[in-house]
Amino acid sequence: MTNDRSFKNVLRKILLAVIAVILIVVGLIVLPMPVPLGAIMIVTGLALMVSQSPSAAKQLRAFRQKNKNTNAIIQRIEDALPKWLHDRFKNSDP
Repeated sequence: MTNDRSFKNVLRKILLAVIAVILIVVGLIVLPMPVPLGAIMIVTGLALMVSQSPSAAKQLRAFRQKNKNTNAIIQRIEDALPKWLHDRFKNSDP
């Protein structure tokens, strides 16, 4: 029973990581479009990645520490995000 549960957890994490990468890549492709769909996809993909991987959260935190302008933009939009996205990005706040 525990092996079945751990297998499902690993499969879930892998699936969410793949979805996150797909969202980020497709978001980067459609980013130049006039509709901000690319930015929404990138933010959602990053939130999924950060929620599933402590190392991704650590890397995002380091990136935000090094890039103060990007960190300021993320902090401005954090409050407008849905709660589950807000919490993920707040956890990566430097």
